[in-house]
Amino acid sequence: MAYIIISLFILAGMCALIESHIQDNQKNQLMLFFLVPLVLTAGLREVGLDPDSENYEMVYRNYYTATATGNTEFTYVLLSAFLNLFTNDVHILFILYAIMGVGLKLLAIRKTTEFTFLSLAIYISFYFCVHEMTQIRTGVLSGMFLLSLTLIAEGKRKWALFLILAGSCFHVSGLALLPLLLLNNKELKGKRKIFWCCVIPAGYVIYFIGVGVMMMLDIPFIGAKLANYQQAEDTGLSMAGVNVFGPLYMINIMIYFYLMYFSKTVTEYNKYFPIIIKIFGLGILAYASLSFIPVIAERISLLLRVVGIFLFPCIACTIRPRWLGITIVLLLGLIYINYGLNYIDFQFIWKV
Repeated sequence: MAYIIISLFILAGMCALIESHIQDNQKNQLMLFFLVPLVLTAGLREVGLDPDSENYEMVYRNYYTATATGNTEFTYVLLSAFLNLFTNDVHILFILYAIMGVGLKLLAIRKTTEFTFLSLAIYISFYFCVHEMTQIRTGVLSGMFLLSLTLIAEGKRKWALFLILAGSCFHVSGLALLPLLLLNNKELKGKRKIFWCCVIPAGYVIYFIGVGVMMMLDIPFIGAKLANYQQAEDTGLSMAGVNVFGPLYMINIMIYFYLMYFSKTVTEYNKYFPIIIKIFGLGILAYASLSFIPVIAERISLLLRVVGIFLFPCIACTIRPRWLGITIVLLLGLIYINYGLNYIDFQFIWKV
């Protein structure tokens, strides 16, 4: 599986280098070409390859039990009940979730950025493994979230609200995205730019002071899910862990400030850049400020930072010649794919 993912990343990178010579209808055809192997790779993966699949299989086969109905979103239970009419093989459910997760993200890429294949390469390098190969319910949620970005930016908040609530039916963490509806897509300049530059230091201040918001723990269902995640972490079944000085986190911060510096230039290439980088900054903030609950810090931060699929390719806008900028982004993707493949227990370049 890992070698298939690496191969698809390389193919997407090659397409990114020649994207200026690819016509729009050909881009759509190529995206369909990538859709099929991505769906099959995620849908037909071996149970146990990732940290979550064994639990997914257990719930799928025992969807009628109190454990399943009490701690799992109703959409997963309903789909499990329906598909069990045909087979008890969980792979049919994996394929369905992969179609939704991958399909929504590829559609969002086509709607949000002109760097189609560079965004695709970044997606394959990390979030494909994190969401479609591991956190499949969050994978569907994140796809709907990415589709809502342009709606939020354009002030179409009712439709954005609909998508986020629909995504929350697949994973309850989507409710944490509701405050994003208050954001706008105004250009980052002056005091507005200074404010968003202060978001990252604010996260570290909260981290060192140790301020925690524990109210969520008293909310029915959410509290139960937190307990399950924490138990998984304690028994080693979860990969959750917070290191606010880790190399990947530091890279995210450097990219954030680098693109913030070139915000005017980047906005000329992608009109949705302001809202994208704001959400990415909030993702970095969440990682540090929620570190007292590692599993929540990891989940919420990853969910918000999924906009990096659109953000990282913006680096290419700031470098000349363009092919050099694209190459640098692809090298960044190589770093991320090393971390992404770790979710399916594969060591690529160095041990994570």
